[in-house]
Amino acid sequence: MLCDAGIREYMCRLCNYKGVTQSDLNRHTKSQIHLMKARNECVQCSEGFVSPMNLEQHRQDKHPTSNSTAAAAVHVPVVSSNAEVF
Repeated sequence: MLCDAGIREYMCRLCNYKGVTQSDLNRHTKSQIHLMKARNECVQCSEGFVSPMNLEQHRQDKHPTSNSTAAAAVHVPVVSSNAEVF
């Protein structure tokens, strides 16, 4: 384990990511991985996935008895037609 070797772990507060350096954690945070996972969320267990294909594979592996064609919970930001876009 890294802690046993005297190496500090930098952990993400939103997921189970652990980096060896602060730079690793910064890169992880800026990658918007949490936003991408929120777009492909399993409706049965709320686990998030970066791609719809990974979500479908998860459904087949973890929830085989459920309807595999069920729609994923997709979170799309709503933009008002009156809002200014910069």
